[in-house]
Amino acid sequence: MMIDTQILSYAYKGRGIAVSSARISSVAAHEFLEVYDPNSTTRFRYYIKYQAGRHFGAPSISPANWKGGAVQRLVLDFGADYPQLIEFNSRATAAIINDRNVPAFGHILSSLEKPLQKKLRPRFAYLCEHIRECVPLVPQTAEIGIQLLWDFVQHNNVKANFRNSVNDMMILATAISGGENLLTDDSLLARFAAAQQHAPLREVGDGLIAIDFERKEGVRKRLSSESKGYINRGWRIAVDTQRRALP
Repeated sequence: MMIDTQILSYAYKGRGIAVSSARISSVAAHEFLEVYDPNSTTRFRYYIKYQAGRHFGAPSISPANWKGGAVQRLVLDFGADYPQLIEFNSRATAAIINDRNVPAFGHILSSLEKPLQKKLRPRFAYLCEHIRECVPLVPQTAEIGIQLLWDFVQHNNVKANFRNSVNDMMILATAISGGENLLTDDSLLARFAAAQQHAPLREVGDGLIAIDFERKEGVRKRLSSESKGYINRGWRIAVDTQRRALP
């Protein structure tokens, strides 16, 4: 079972939702850990730079040198329709959570203001204790997500914060790619998935909906065979992994 960010937030606040066997997208992790800069679509508030398997606790390089290190950028370009978005270091985020490396995350937070550090440390500890796996957003999944967004905006409005709509589709795409159920309380998203991807819906109580994606190639084949109208609008995905200064 995969859960979206709102369900993760409910569980963290003690609503009584069992998430011990759940998986999350790195996008949901970024939202939950407040990585996104609310004032920019192309910058993060802070950057998670980490190499998988570094169990001794220290990040790969010191915080003072992070701006000069290698950074993975997944650039989501929506032409003239919407602002460009950048997703940073999805693999690093998944790795640090899956390694349960609390000390390394503490090093990453060290440059932030103390109140924010105090807020985010227990959130990361919660992920390490309760979430089975974090799945990184990879280009193939992002392509599914951008096509889902294209289909969505043909009949629906995006949210006031455009990134929130994009993130919804990237989380949905991650569930589709993994062929697993997605637990959400977003009824519009659930209805869209049911109509567009022929995904059965199952109410599990208290306003929660499970979107069921069978572990088959059918959904992904439908996506790949459909007309990619977004390409004609200049929408595209680009991967940029280089050693350069962060914005």
